[in-house]
Amino acid sequence: ASGMWLAKGFPIISQFEKQLQEGYKADVRQTTFPEPGLTELNAWVKEKTQGRIERIFEKLEGTPGAPTALILANAVYFKDEWQEKFKVENTKPLAFNLANGEAPAVPMMNRRGGYSYLDKAWGKAVLLPYRSQLAMVLAVPKAKPGDFGALFKDENFAALFDSRHWNDGEGSVTFPKWTSQFDLDLIPLLQSL
Repeated sequence: ASGMWLAKGFPIISQFEKQLQEGYKADVRQTTFPEPGLTELNAWVKEKTQGRIERIFEKLEGTPGAPTALILANAVYFKDEWQEKFKVENTKPLAFNLANGEAPAVPMMNRRGGYSYLDKAWGKAVLLPYRSQLAMVLAVPKAKPGDFGALFKDENFAALFDSRHWNDGEGSVTFPKWTSQFDLDLIPLLQSL
């Protein structure tokens, strides 16, 4: 879900607002900051994530003396089940090789089965489908743990999303249990514009 909150009286070009609403399905609202804008924004996030994310702001922090004029927000919550579940009894502590050479033991899920996979000189990848139409692509470099440079070269990265490079076969997949969270502070980026 995407949204933009503008301080009342802050001008917006109508074509830009239309593009946000139609092209990005974004909510565009005018409000007063800090309140009730902050309360409205947090309520929107809670609604759009079905209560899984309670709020994204405790308070508004900006440049002292400068009023908040605009907040861009994107709330994403993803939860799905694997098409072929990883059995709990197959999750065991195993070494996870870090780029710095350390290898701490972490809970590793393991499953044997049929997979779509990619095996190139620069790396390997496997496709793990979810019950929905989505899938996770797990990719690892062949060079050394954490050396993802080769994976992100244009032609190599493109191969990860081109089915002509993939094969089907039997194999075993082992990777750590994980959760993911991402925060991005847009203030420095926007100030540089």
